[in-house]
Amino acid sequence: MAYRLKRKESVSHALRRLADKELHSAADGLRPRNPKDRDEAVHEGRKIIKKTRALLELVRADLGREYDEATARLRLAARPLSQERDAAILTETIEALHKKHRAKLHPHAWATIRQALETAASEIVTRALRPALITRTLNALARVRDDSRSWSFDARGFRALRPGLTRGFARARRALRRAQHDPTPESLHRWRKRVKTHWYHVRLVEATKPRTLDLYLAKLHDLEAWLGDHHNLVVLDTQLKATRWPQSMHEDVTRLLAIIERRKARIQDRALSLGARIYAERTSTFVRRLEHYWHTWRH
Repeated sequence: MAYRLKRKESVSHALRRLADKELHSAADGLRPRNPKDRDEAVHEGRKIIKKTRALLELVRADLGREYDEATARLRLAARPLSQERDAAILTETIEALHKKHRAKLHPHAWATIRQALETAASEIVTRALRPALITRTLNALARVRDDSRSWSFDARGFRALRPGLTRGFARARRALRRAQHDPTPESLHRWRKRVKTHWYHVRLVEATKPRTLDLYLAKLHDLEAWLGDHHNLVVLDTQLKATRWPQSMHEDVTRLLAIIERRKARIQDRALSLGARIYAERTSTFVRRLEHYWHTWRH
């Protein structure tokens, strides 16, 4: 079932339904099973936690303390999954760079770097897969799922969505301004989180104006993907600098770090350019446009 609201469904019922469905799917996938499926389960689990946090952001004013408790539990559940994902990023990103820049480093250097990253990734995964952490993650997801069944909202229809949609767009817009002013890895990563939440919010109302919003969502997806690639390169860059290399490897590692830096700069420029176009619209104008789509769709 798609991550979106239905025409004849109340907002409160839709958000409870989506939270229940998504969290059940995450917990089911993350239970210990075939290790070969673990990477996909972690990827899906992290996506679902982000989707659920986007639902919470949408109605945080109505939930009050419940919002704080659920967000804290989801953050706790996501922490070991993020560590596992960062481990996968190391090997995936070095493979992508190897394919594109194979001739820039000696074959032996590529093999040595890959082996060192695989060792580091294995150590990260071993720590993240401790049974106690897996149990903690599953328990946190189960608790949020149970609590979501009693979420209640004062407002109805678009009035229930307006504050969250406004906040989501405005926060992404402000995060863009900060990234433009100070484009550090931290500010770009925070901006990515805001973009992702905004993307999920728009996905919820996609059915109100599919052709128009599909194009908008595609731009948001491109932006989020570029910022994700930038973050992956930052993770790899950090690990390469933290690793103690033999003297014979220093020249090749320095060359690889320079390749990563140039790639990060290109992605950053591309993301900031697209983000400036997406968030040129005023927050109030954007939300009014969604409200018009909503009322036309519902009535």
